Amino acid sequence: MANGAFYVDKALTNLSQAWSNDSEDFISRKLFPTLTVEKKTGKYWAYNKDNLRVPSSTLRSGRSKTQEATYGKSLSDFGPLSEHALKDFISKDEYDMTDQPLSIESDTVNFLNEQMAIAEEQDLATTLADTNIITNNVDLSSTPTSQWSDYSNSDPFVQITNAIVTARSAMIKIPNTIAFSWEVWIKLISHPAFLDRIKWSGTGVVTEAHLQTLLAPFGITNILVGKVMKNNVNEGQTDSLVYVWGKHCWLAYITPTPSLRAVNGGYTLQLANGKYVDKWDKADPKGSFVRNNDYYDQMLFSSACFYLIKNAVA
Repeated sequence: MANGAFYVDKALTNLSQAWSNDSEDFISRKLFPTLTVEKKTGKYWAYNKDNLRVPSSTLRSGRSKTQEATYGKSLSDFGPLSEHALKDFISKDEYDMTDQPLSIESDTVNFLNEQMAIAEEQDLATTLADTNIITNNVDLSSTPTSQWSDYSNSDPFVQITNAIVTARSAMIKIPNTIAFSWEVWIKLISHPAFLDRIKWSGTGVVTEAHLQTLLAPFGITNILVGKVMKNNVNEGQTDSLVYVWGKHCWLAYITPTPSLRAVNGGYTLQLANGKYVDKWDKADPKGSFVRNNDYYDQMLFSSACFYLIKNAVA
């Protein structure tokens, strides 16, 4: 046989799961919280906005019948969840050059895990920056003087707070989260419109704590900064590192209690026990394959829970 038996490596599986939990640069699972499902396919209830209507009357007396209220809902499907996997080969020579075989396998799992996490981050960034999907949006590039990189003419504080008011009319919920790409954040923290509002702090730059204080009265409780970078070239070409989240900013409502019955923009539906590492030996060439596996889908439940400020900086 050319290949050895497949088997799940529990130690490497635990390493793979722990690694993603420790990374603060990735924000996709914060924008689309993880919701564990037991099966690859299933159903969920989609509700409309009938609960916000003012009833014609709530009065009753004597033997009159109680007014009836109904709300619309439909049963929708999710799945089948997609299988995601990457593998890497560790040669016998590489094993021989390390004192602990687990060390080189751990390095391989970290590498594969980061590759898969970047792909997941890129997928969501592409979805949320698509104005055909997130139809509640404004593109600041149409008026360059309004972009936040123009310190003389733009006022991001006013634009953000106005966007919160606009977004709320579509979301039902008040936006509780603001997410920035790293490029936007770097421009924002030195913007005069914000510096003037925190001049009492003496720090000279805007911190996340400052922004939290300024935006809390408008309902913002979470601030996210997407810092992940990707190498935007093919293998063998000169490196070109760019930020995955582009030059955009998002307002969102993220439920604090993920559930298929909770109003939320989107979820990462992940199969229970679907994330694991397995490996198998090869006789020719000599060595082992290590594979990182996951079953999940990024599912947009309601685009109305997002508001996109596209091209916030030039």
